Amino acid sequence: MFDKSSRFIAVVSSTALIALAGPAAGAQAAEGGEAKGAKDVPVYFVHGYGYEDYDGDGKEEKGKDCSKTWGSALDYFKEQGWDEDKLITVGYYPDDKCDVDINPADESDATRDTKIQYVAQDLAAYIKKKHGDQPVNIVAHSMGGLITRTAMFGHEHWGEQKFPKINVDQIVTLGTPHKGVICKGSCTGTTQWQQMDPGSKFIEVLHDYKLTDDWAKSTDWSFVGSNQDETVNGNSAIDLDHHADHKYRYWDGNRAPSNDACKGQEPLVTHCGIRTLKNNGENPDGDPGDADGDYNLNYWNADDGKRHETRSGWAPLKTAALAISRGDDA
Repeated sequence: MFDKSSRFIAVVSSTALIALAGPAAGAQAAEGGEAKGAKDVPVYFVHGYGYEDYDGDGKEEKGKDCSKTWGSALDYFKEQGWDEDKLITVGYYPDDKCDVDINPADESDATRDTKIQYVAQDLAAYIKKKHGDQPVNIVAHSMGGLITRTAMFGHEHWGEQKFPKINVDQIVTLGTPHKGVICKGSCTGTTQWQQMDPGSKFIEVLHDYKLTDDWAKSTDWSFVGSNQDETVNGNSAIDLDHHADHKYRYWDGNRAPSNDACKGQEPLVTHCGIRTLKNNGENPDGDPGDADGDYNLNYWNADDGKRHETRSGWAPLKTAALAISRGDDA
């Protein structure tokens, strides 16, 4: 078991040191608390909703190419010392190109009309079969965070015969619509999209199982959102007014370096940028030359309950990696 407040203390300490001794001192303090053995624990990357034309032939495949969806994240985690075989991308759509397909061999792959809880059931079953009671960590984007959260409380709602109880140390969600997502424009009427509506029964049940309940207490929950996310607003991504151990919210005014992973988009902390940005930003209000990044970032810790603000915040992938790697010794 780890001290959930420890990572936050490191962040606060680094912010204070930045003010007193400059960005280099802050970076050293923030990165000095890695939990022993944290990078030996497998990290599963769970993508979000939708299909895409990942081979560029003008036709939409029924799935995603995880090497593109998670390419920047995988590169960054490897740069930070994770072995490649500990970083595992998860597929569940028919044409997903990912490391593992969580669908049982005797069942067809999920589609956009497969209920989120059924995908979550497959995720829980896969992790339980592969790892037993050994811990794993999860980084999830968008709907992937809803899949992950449901996989965690499923045994409480549907029973352990349908949903095995899994051991997850750290969960980081990036741009996940914990409070739902409001359709802006031509959204599809698929089952999964309907379940993500703010007024849906699915979102209601999600919040019936609070992260302060016993089933959630052995997991460290970090929610990351952005005001520049054009799909999932910041309130929903950090599950405003609901508990999470740590919350990070990128504020307005951020401008990142050119981001080839999000083609056609401004280099901001968008719905794509929140899972791909790993370099320091170009916030004119930040500290010049700050190696940690120059992002406007607010952050909270449940034990403290206060909002803290920095203009020299970490890039989103650094936030995710540090959230995953910190535990007892943070």
